[in-house]
Amino acid sequence: MNKIQELELMLDNMDKELMEANKNGIPFEVDKEFPLKWLSRPKEYTQFYAPKKQNPMGYYPKIEYWSDQLVQAVKNRNIKEIDRAHNRLNHFINQQWKLEFGQ
Repeated sequence: MNKIQELELMLDNMDKELMEANKNGIPFEVDKEFPLKWLSRPKEYTQFYAPKKQNPMGYYPKIEYWSDQLVQAVKNRNIKEIDRAHNRLNHFINQQWKLEFGQ
């Protein structure tokens, strides 16, 4: 049995235990022996997942970028890209608004 099959078997057993516990009204607890290391990322990749630092310029560079993307999408008449750029632009405008004026 390979690691994937072991993990699938373990998850199936956890699902069965959870369903049984829910039927009996018992809170479900995760087995302490569950190999969480399989689910966690390797330590050598933590540099890529470090917490994001606040940009001193706020969200203005992202607003500029997505504004340009929106203009390009409109010129190309690509509705999917227009929608995507519009949504991203709206998100970063809201984030900048929260930075400047609070929530």
